[in-house]
Amino acid sequence: MSEPSEHHDDAEENYFVSLSDLMTGVVFIFVILLCAFAFHYQTESQTAKDEKSKAKILEADAQIATNTAEQAKREAALSKTAADKAKADALEKRQEINALRKLLLERDIALKKILSKLEGKLAARGVRVHFDPDTGVIRLPEELLFARGSHVLSESGIQGLAIVAEELVPVLQLGCMEASEFRLEAVFIEGHTDTDPIRSEKFSDNWDLSASRATNTYRTLVRERPDLKTFNNPAKEPAPILGVSGYGETRPVKPNDTDENKKSNRRVDLRFLMARPTDEEVQRAQKELERDSEPSAIPSK
Repeated sequence: MSEPSEHHDDAEENYFVSLSDLMTGVVFIFVILLCAFAFHYQTESQTAKDEKSKAKILEADAQIATNTAEQAKREAALSKTAADKAKADALEKRQEINALRKLLLERDIALKKILSKLEGKLAARGVRVHFDPDTGVIRLPEELLFARGSHVLSESGIQGLAIVAEELVPVLQLGCMEASEFRLEAVFIEGHTDTDPIRSEKFSDNWDLSASRATNTYRTLVRERPDLKTFNNPAKEPAPILGVSGYGETRPVKPNDTDENKKSNRRVDLRFLMARPTDEEVQRAQKELERDSEPSAIPSK
């Protein structure tokens, strides 16, 4: 009767062994699944971190690109502002130059008219001079004033300079006025000679002769009309309008190759120099140019 009991015990033992093996397998599979899940989670987590890092890098790159674009935009705006300012400055400078050119041209025309009229007045009174419009010079020939090689004025020279002085006064009055259509800076009395060497104990060379002739011409003019010494240029620091200079043979008007040309080079010049326009005059002329350049309004019908 004991054999069935033993057989039953062996069956139970086998059952529990199989159940234990099954549980072990389940646990093993669970562990494998858990490890796989952990590995997958770790991989996904790392991938997410990598994607997040890439996203931050892309965001930083985008911010840098945005900053660069904004900086470029600001620089472009500054460049445009600088270009606009340069253009405006260039326009203003061009207008100023045009205004200055207009003033100088008007004064040059006015001076040429005055000196041409002066030449005519002197000729009408028997004093033959030559006006050179290119240089603004009234030329007094040697035969009008001096004997050749001499610095002493002839009687006819003194009489001629008396007439020149009288006619010169109204010209200087006009040229020294602040509101004159032409303003004079200076009138130089210039002595000139030919290239023939001077042979005199009084003069060492032609420079001395030309300077002495210019000085004697000046003294005779102011002796005949003392008011000539009172004229000053209309500068901030006024100075006498009349001055003296001697150039010897260094500024010929013709080649010194013939007696006739040498005769032309022996002369005394009255050189009229215009004053530089003041800033106020330039600004006034500039405004006139701007007003003239504005398009005229079309009258309504």
